[in-house]
Amino acid sequence: MAPRATAKIEDVAAALIALVRAVVRDELRAAQLESGEVFDQNTSGLGRRHHCRAWRDGKLRGRKVGRRILVTREDRDSYIEEHGVPRVDRGADDIKNTIDHELAAIGFGRPRSTRLTGARPERMSRTRSST
Repeated sequence: MAPRATAKIEDVAAALIALVRAVVRDELRAAQLESGEVFDQNTSGLGRRHHCRAWRDGKLRGRKVGRRILVTREDRDSYIEEHGVPRVDRGADDIKNTIDHELAAIGFGRPRSTRLTGARPERMSRTRSST
């Protein structure tokens, strides 16, 4: 084979290896989260803001991976025992958010945040209509 073709094959092989590594890494992280041994701010049961604040203040041991703050079950449980923090029922929040969103979609109320929908809230006109 020509040296140029060999170089292209090596580049493709290197890109494929990097892709496989990324997929395997993501699968391993997902398996850890599913096993319940590692929690992020969305699954810890502390509530997203509380989880992040406790980690930032150094009260909750963990490490930041991307945008997630991961803590082990032992660290989370010891933090709860030490600080007496009740766990948050995520199921109730998910149901409430789903119901709010569905009601907003059919015209009963507005979603809490227009940031996700991109819609602008309607403004009241300051001029009076002449009737």
